[in-house]
Amino acid sequence: MKFKVLKQSHLKRNILIGIMMVAIISTILLNFTRAKYRVTESIPLISGTINYKPYDFKMIAMYQENENGEYENIDIIPTSGYILNTEKSYCKIGNEREDTVSMEYKDGKVYIGINKKGTKCTLYFDELNAPTMQEIISNYNIGNRGSFDNPFIQSTTKTVFTTTDWTGTTYYFAGNPTDNWVYFGGFYWRIIRINGDGSIRMIYNGSESTGPVTTGEQTQIGTSSFNNNYNRSEYVGFKYTLGEQHGIETDSAILTTLNNWYLTNKLVNYENYIENNVGFCNDRNVASGNS
Repeated sequence: MKFKVLKQSHLKRNILIGIMMVAIISTILLNFTRAKYRVTESIPLISGTINYKPYDFKMIAMYQENENGEYENIDIIPTSGYILNTEKSYCKIGNEREDTVSMEYKDGKVYIGINKKGTKCTLYFDELNAPTMQEIISNYNIGNRGSFDNPFIQSTTKTVFTTTDWTGTTYYFAGNPTDNWVYFGGFYWRIIRINGDGSIRMIYNGSESTGPVTTGEQTQIGTSSFNNNYNRSEYVGFKYTLGEQHGIETDSAILTTLNNWYLTNKLVNYENYIENNVGFCNDRNVASGNS
């Protein structure tokens, strides 16, 4: 009889232990499953911060135009060669389109001004097709400079002038135009001329912080001597080699200043659009018998 009672006690104890283990395991699994829905993350936004749960907030879907004019899904925002289609792109809260959301695509980043939980955005990027030289020139009148004896200060908006260079017909701005501004790489520039090969020559005219300016120190990236030495003819070179008239061994002081500015301001990110082999200002030739 004692043996029978002992056996029942063991059975009851084993049943209780089993029930407790099942309860513990079930509790752990339930908490683990629910944990991912309780995790709250934060996204810094242009208009504040939204706290969201991952399961109910897929923020962005992105599509990029391909060579066939169709859109394909992408995971990384294009850094160049594309423009954000603000008419096609949109944001929604639930099933309702949110038309007050602002969007800006700049330097390979998209800034979205949302301030409501549950906002989901779909972005479309179109391939950027730059106008050709002839398309640009077709919007301008061809002017006549006449004499070059005096400064040319007349208003010349919607007017360009033409001559030839070593690669063909070139068009240039002169006088006082107001329509030759370009915003490129985070800076303001003015077009000087369209070269004979179709490339565009521009001059720096202010940073994003200063805005477009026409005169004064704000139109400069800084100051520098052309070269630190001046007692040899080689020092007139943008690059130079001592003992050679057209050497390229050493960078001048001004070239070093320009290169540092170029790298610091990340214009290297736009090098696909920048011509690196153009001559400017200091091409030089030597007369016979001189050094």
